[in-house]
Amino acid sequence: EGMENSPDSSPGVLLPPPRFRAAELLARDRAKAKLGLSVVPIHRAILTQRQDADRVPAKLHPGNAKAQRLLAENMRMRAQCFFATDCHRGCSIGAAFDSATVLLRPALNSGNLDILPNAMAREATVNADGKATGVTYIDKVDGSEHHASGRIVVLAASSQESVRLLLNSKSSRFPDGLANSSGLVGKYLTDSVSSGFSAQVPALEDLPPHNEDGTVGQQAYIPWSF
Repeated sequence: EGMENSPDSSPGVLLPPPRFRAAELLARDRAKAKLGLSVVPIHRAILTQRQDADRVPAKLHPGNAKAQRLLAENMRMRAQCFFATDCHRGCSIGAAFDSATVLLRPALNSGNLDILPNAMAREATVNADGKATGVTYIDKVDGSEHHASGRIVVLAASSQESVRLLLNSKSSRFPDGLANSSGLVGKYLTDSVSSGFSAQVPALEDLPPHNEDGTVGQQAYIPWSF
């Protein structure tokens, strides 16, 4: 879009943005004419066209035939978005990026991933040197306790659950929990809030029927102009 405070990505990095819907076209024209503000498209993590499964895998994984095959298979299973299903419950055509359709499927097909259902992580365990050695988890079905060992432990449980696990992971070396020498873990948490409104816009009444569902959520925004 050529905007100084919202620079464009390099050519070929992003897919084309979804086309503006009728209300977004109206907002674009009126915002520019009345307020001098630019309404620009949003590039979301949702496919607006099929991925190039013939060339991209080799570029991303040179010399790794297995990784190329798995990525190509997954890319061919993903379709261009046409608002097929409830996006928040997992995209049935793989257009929207989410772990279930984009990451877990090829990882499972690689044979290098095991998924443990009904496993609630309780704490990360560490050795005498303070290095993580695994995770203790509870089977939610029968309440039994188990431990999974690993050379590397990745904590990716979002803000609140990550805090719970860090604070639960107490030991003689970390009496206040992992990564909590400051005592600030679990404090000063922030979150994003939003609100919405609806309105009747006469200029949008009696439009001819057409499919303008677009992608889920917002497709346009007004960048900061100061």
